[in-house]
Amino acid sequence: MQAERGFTLIELMIVVAVIAILAAIAIPSYQDYVARSQSSVGLMDIRSGMTAFEELVQLGRGTSITAPEDVGLNTSSSRCTSISVVGGSTGNITCTLRGNPAIDGFALSLTRDASAVPRWTCTSTVPQDKHKPGNCL
Repeated sequence: MQAERGFTLIELMIVVAVIAILAAIAIPSYQDYVARSQSSVGLMDIRSGMTAFEELVQLGRGTSITAPEDVGLNTSSSRCTSISVVGGSTGNITCTLRGNPAIDGFALSLTRDASAVPRWTCTSTVPQDKHKPGNCL
């Protein structure tokens, strides 16, 4: 009598079931990771405008800021369908996000606080905290 070699059908079905369970756990986590990383890229796209904005405010030309180009930004980027700027001592820089459906159309804003020591605050309209950049409210 010859010894049987190979896998039985039940063994293969168990392996497929285990892989399906692992995929059911991993895929949503990966989608959340992608959404958060894309919103972080959007924030980085506008963060570079803070320095030029701050410099113009310190020179007394904060109210002359009317367009993203005034602070060295483009009007859109890989993760921002539009970038807008509001000048003044308490101005802001806003990115309307694109990409993952969880963040598409929502906004990230960097707002300048004109107190004694100026600082910038990040706020977001992204509904779920897990999809926001780490330092955004």
